[in-house]
Amino acid sequence: MVLFLKWLLPDRVAAFLTDSSSMSLVTFLFLSVGAIWLGLRLARRANATSSPSLVLSHLSVQALFCLVYLGLIVFTVLLLDRLTPIDERILAPLHLSILLILALAAAHLSGSSSARARLSVAILCLGFAAFQIYRSGLIVESLARDGHGYSSERWRTSPTLAYARGLPAVPIFSNNLPAMYFIAGRTAYAIPSPTNLSNLEPNPSYGNELEEMRHLLRQGDGFLVLVGFAPTDVQGAEEWRNLTAGLLPVQGSAEGIVYRAAEP
Repeated sequence: MVLFLKWLLPDRVAAFLTDSSSMSLVTFLFLSVGAIWLGLRLARRANATSSPSLVLSHLSVQALFCLVYLGLIVFTVLLLDRLTPIDERILAPLHLSILLILALAAAHLSGSSSARARLSVAILCLGFAAFQIYRSGLIVESLARDGHGYSSERWRTSPTLAYARGLPAVPIFSNNLPAMYFIAGRTAYAIPSPTNLSNLEPNPSYGNELEEMRHLLRQGDGFLVLVGFAPTDVQGAEEWRNLTAGLLPVQGSAEGIVYRAAEP
């Protein structure tokens, strides 16, 4: 719901409407009542029209797409992959459909309305368009200034990745393989994980994988490069100790640290 509100409203307004559980509930109920009212108005208008309407047909197709797509997401999360993130990327196909539904519904309902009602709808549409243009401009300005993802200033100026870029051709383990490849220009092995990332169950081979990593680091005079990885709880602190046991830090900064095997 927060994501849908951010698509339609300024970020501060969306944050205010979902600031607490009670406010989120009120917002959800208000949106539900609004959706039911809109559906009833459209159904009443459709019953009052003898000839089929192209706008209503398009509205039906868009609404059906939204329902089917949401159903497929729920099916995927419940039965196929519970780690599927319900985020902006996954829900992006719904963005255009929701905008089309709102625009078509407003056009259809205001067709036989009074001049004042049509003027109100026009003002709302212009305000929404102005808000979207303004927000798009801010996004473009931010991306041009700071970049995004691995092109951002934080990654381009990372001391840890700059150090990794100058390492010799030896085995390297890292917690961030894309950053190693795109920024440091190096391939690396993934660090062992105490949990199976596909189902979040304990990894029964964790101990063996740690020993294999340490063996490669010792035999190949390799390095362990940790970028943006820091313990935030007891489990994270224990994982950090397991990863770095028997290793010596050779480079460190606020956003990363590099280890190598201790001399025998």
